[in-house]
Amino acid sequence: MNKKQRAFMERMKDWYDSPVEAKVLPKEGQPACGIEVFQAVETVATKVFPDQWEQFLKSASKKFDIEGIRQTSLDKASKNPTLISVAAISKDRKVSSFEGEGRPAWTPKGDMASFVEVTNDVGLVLFGKSTWETVSKKWDITKREVIVMSRKQDGEDYEISLHDTLGGVVEEKLSFYDLTSKASEVAKRRQLRNIVIGGGSAVYDAADPDVSLITHCPWRFPDGKRFLSTTDTFPLFKRELQYEKSDNKATQTLYVW
Repeated sequence: MNKKQRAFMERMKDWYDSPVEAKVLPKEGQPACGIEVFQAVETVATKVFPDQWEQFLKSASKKFDIEGIRQTSLDKASKNPTLISVAAISKDRKVSSFEGEGRPAWTPKGDMASFVEVTNDVGLVLFGKSTWETVSKKWDITKREVIVMSRKQDGEDYEISLHDTLGGVVEEKLSFYDLTSKASEVAKRRQLRNIVIGGGSAVYDAADPDVSLITHCPWRFPDGKRFLSTTDTFPLFKRELQYEKSDNKATQTLYVW
């Protein structure tokens, strides 16, 4: 394990060892997450970073009770679904609209493949309306439970509604501040452990994810919408993605808040 990974496991151990109702404050250099986040990390890592995850578990199991932490995290995640944000951002931290073959033209093909993997059987997937209209035409969504966020101007603020894929109202008259908690309530009602934030930019802005899978692309995208998430501060796993017919590479990283 590297220093970041060890600090993450120390945080998991602190939560695992402490009384159920105790609030464990983060130590300097450690992520401020609850033990259920281990389950979200494992969900992503087993699909996107399988070799790194296996090596990490072998190393961590020498010092930490991995099975105990895993079971405790699963139990807690069943009561408090974890949020996983998946995004591709440019060098100047922008997100793009979708182009060509269902993926942003400026991202490597492996980025979209990992998005499909993470959202496959993972739980609830949350999209903005325009993003969903593009995604639904391009991908097989039969293995995904999807809710769609729409918004309308209400004075200086926005009124948020959540719908199913057939347009039925799930929740309405929400503020941006309600989005995460309401999506969590929907996931709990459906007995789902994870919520994946799939974009677009308004959904990323409103969400408060536990972990983020971010593809950092080597281009600048001046016309894109700025990605405002602050969760990419504690990297756990990283890999390079090669562009087709190009020497350029993107870096895909799993972050924990």
